[in-house]
Amino acid sequence: MKRIFNIFLIFCLYATSMQAQQLMSELPTYKVNLEPLIGVVTKPEGIELYDEPEPESFILDSIAYNTELFVFSSKTIYGYYKVVDVSSGVIGWVKASGIKITDVKVEASTGSFDKIRENTDVQNGMLYLYNDSPTRVTLIMNNKTYYLPSYQFTALNLEPGDIYYVATFPGKMPEVGVEKVEKHAEYEMVLDKQ
Repeated sequence: MKRIFNIFLIFCLYATSMQAQQLMSELPTYKVNLEPLIGVVTKPEGIELYDEPEPESFILDSIAYNTELFVFSSKTIYGYYKVVDVSSGVIGWVKASGIKITDVKVEASTGSFDKIRENTDVQNGMLYLYNDSPTRVTLIMNNKTYYLPSYQFTALNLEPGDIYYVATFPGKMPEVGVEKVEKHAEYEMVLDKQ
């Protein structure tokens, strides 16, 4: 019976890992260093949130005047900042001319990945993620985007080295962190909105 359970568990881990890979964003990657800041919409008519840093790209949403935004970096791409609309948790790009960067800096945390064991069967690092919140989480890890449905578990194979992450929840300032992933190590991380 224990063997059947172990086989079932391995199958579930593989299936959820494949699900997370399928949920990975297919959008082009624009490299932006993680230097988190807070910005505020300054145009009285509001601004558009785009899926790419160009005016012809798809408009994800309109963001109202005085809305607070999480800004990934002071670096712009083609005159656009990569941002998270804190109220909705949606990630996109806004024209730099439409927002003001505040003096508030967002500090990255460490220690969110709990190392659970060494495992020589794991070639790189393995991260077991659990979204323990009633809302979908958008998770960016080193410029790859994952969408985790509420109360879902998944496993991600990570290259060893420094991993930065941004986890967004609607209505909450994103969680930001930097973790060091070792080869042949397994980690777990629980994401919750609290």
